[in-house]
Amino acid sequence: MATIKRKKVARVANAPKKSFKDLLHSKRFWIICSIIVASLALIGVAIFLIVYFTTSSSSDETAPDYFGGEIETIDYKYNDEVITFQKLSYDGIKMVHNYDNDLNIYVMALDLSAFYPDKTIDDGKNTDNGDVLLYSDTDKNLWNGLKSLQAEINKYNKGFDGDVVKLYIVDTSLAINKSIASDSLFGGSDDSSATTIFSYMNIDGYKAKYKIDGSEKKIYSTSKNEIVTTVINNAINFMNGNFVSETE
Repeated sequence: MATIKRKKVARVANAPKKSFKDLLHSKRFWIICSIIVASLALIGVAIFLIVYFTTSSSSDETAPDYFGGEIETIDYKYNDEVITFQKLSYDGIKMVHNYDNDLNIYVMALDLSAFYPDKTIDDGKNTDNGDVLLYSDTDKNLWNGLKSLQAEINKYNKGFDGDVVKLYIVDTSLAINKSIASDSLFGGSDDSSATTIFSYMNIDGYKAKYKIDGSEKKIYSTSKNEIVTTVINNAINFMNGNFVSETE
């Protein structure tokens, strides 16, 4: 009789189960884990980049602190002179005025977090892609005007034993300085939202204008454009005229 040979079937069900410790020693396990981790990392980076580029905007850019240190004036008459701006708080200027009433004080208060006088702030931007350009011609002209004023103040003070004129820069983006524009000591603007002010004070207090050759000249304003086109030049002329004003 023919003998029927039966195929031996492995009893998988009864095979010993692999432990977690065995998995840790399995190359296949670690290859799979590495692929999963790398994939998750790539997904994370992609999500970050998408969120960053879709939610960030030009308005998030921090304006450089143009008044934080020494700068060289671009006015050709003072090319070789290094000038320094002095920033001070609103309360600090009031204290200086109280203790040194003989000092002639010019104040330029503005929001330095939104002051963009340099075109390089917009390097690499494309308005076609929705980029917002921050550079301002008015800010550039104000920056140049203030450098010219500070250089003239330096020149004027050389004729005296110690400083008799000071220009103080106040950053109105800071909460402690926001009230300066409404303070009557500095002119008392009626505009409660004003963040820009150019003002002058001496021993007699705040002065909005002076008179020369029968014509009144403004030395106070809350308009950047007016400060640039008129007020700074008037301030320089007033100082170089030894702060003399014709009587009414």
